[in-house]
Amino acid sequence: MQVMIVLVSLSLCLCSAAFIYLVVVGNRKNNDQTREHQVTYEKIVKESLSFAVVVLVASIPLAVEIVTTTTLAMGSRMLSRDGAIVTRLASIESMAGMDMLCSDKTGTLTLNKMVIQDDCPTFTPNENKETVLFQAALAAKWKEPPRDALDTMVLKTGLKLPQGPKAPADGDAEGESAGPAEVVSQADLEEGQRNLDKLNTFTQIDFTPFDPRTKKTEGKLRGPDGNVFSIAKGAPHVILNMCANKEEIRLDVEKKVHELGTRGIRSLAVGRKDGEDGPWRLLGILTFLDPPRPDTKQTIADAKVLGVEVKMITGDHKVVAVETARQLGMGTLIQGPQGLPMLGEGGSVPPDLVDKYAALIVPSCGFAQVFPEHKYLIVECLRQVGYRCGMTGDGVNDAPALKRADVGIAVQGATDAARAASDIVLTHEGLSVCIEALKIAREIFARLKNFINYRISATLQVLLTPSAIDRADPSTY
Repeated sequence: MQVMIVLVSLSLCLCSAAFIYLVVVGNRKNNDQTREHQVTYEKIVKESLSFAVVVLVASIPLAVEIVTTTTLAMGSRMLSRDGAIVTRLASIESMAGMDMLCSDKTGTLTLNKMVIQDDCPTFTPNENKETVLFQAALAAKWKEPPRDALDTMVLKTGLKLPQGPKAPADGDAEGESAGPAEVVSQADLEEGQRNLDKLNTFTQIDFTPFDPRTKKTEGKLRGPDGNVFSIAKGAPHVILNMCANKEEIRLDVEKKVHELGTRGIRSLAVGRKDGEDGPWRLLGILTFLDPPRPDTKQTIADAKVLGVEVKMITGDHKVVAVETARQLGMGTLIQGPQGLPMLGEGGSVPPDLVDKYAALIVPSCGFAQVFPEHKYLIVECLRQVGYRCGMTGDGVNDAPALKRADVGIAVQGATDAARAASDIVLTHEGLSVCIEALKIAREIFARLKNFINYRISATLQVLLTPSAIDRADPSTY
């Protein structure tokens, strides 16, 4: 549309100049003619105006908008074949110019397949991996299909509970088939049924689902003996700060988490509180591995060749993020939540966002232990600096950042809120889909650019060719 406005304005200006030129020159030449060959001034104006109108109509590129929209629509069809559904046509142009991509870690850079490790540090007597894992399951809706990767790890991978129907997403029909079931051995089926029967002896009184701000899940239960207790599982530093003896065990916990993180192993702490007013205590730390996707490292290298820098944004512990970034060749300058900007009163963006935080955000390779508002402000800062910024996400908490980015990209399995806030929805897993979509978007943009260049040159040819005005010699009227 801006190209159309520029070309139309240019055509009007040059055609007006041509009209004035023809009237002035035609009138001067007409006066030099003998009386019997002279024409009236009105005829000179009429013929000059007719010529100017013909040139104006010929020079205005009426088809630009139609060709642009058609090309973008055909391009969106090409993108859909590669697993990228376009919800806003103009986002193809934005993606073609993207030079910064903020990507979440779990499920995009990694496989999102949690593998529980044998190492399970405990901080309460008589606890071991099996007892900690079972109590972690009590802080979940074990009678329902798991709705996040951690509950899937605890209930399915850890306790091998029998598979049920897929958890319905917003707007999905309840009980929808989850597709082909995994092959499970008879021994695992029997073990899973025993664990399920044992879980069913407990009554869940209250349940607080995972919140990205609190980084924990909590359940209140009544045991078979009638005693009431609470179980919480979440980020180690969050559960640690809930415990009554946190200062006594802090050094050991932080040392162990850091040691695990340097090996790329993630941690899930489990805490317990007996009674209504009893003290919280740390039972132990479940360890699990979420390995990077095999193609992610090459995909990030391809993105750099295309001029796109990839930054990791994750809620995981910083040492885990550093190790993952190192494995993927992204660099190891990962910032924690300390020093990152926060929203002002009423959810306003800080007026000194660029001046105060750009020097911290721009050089960083990624960000760890962040909250949703951090994601939003990181994207906003990069945009204000001058980057054409893309953002991937899958949850409700990612929606504000997806909406704010120049190109919001909802990854496979994203919630309805994330898809609604996005410009492009991916139907395949991994970051490679984004890079392939980027390549196709640039091909589409190149076609548009070639057509617009042709139309501009054709318009200027009509308007600026001297012979066109020379042929409009008023002496021939």
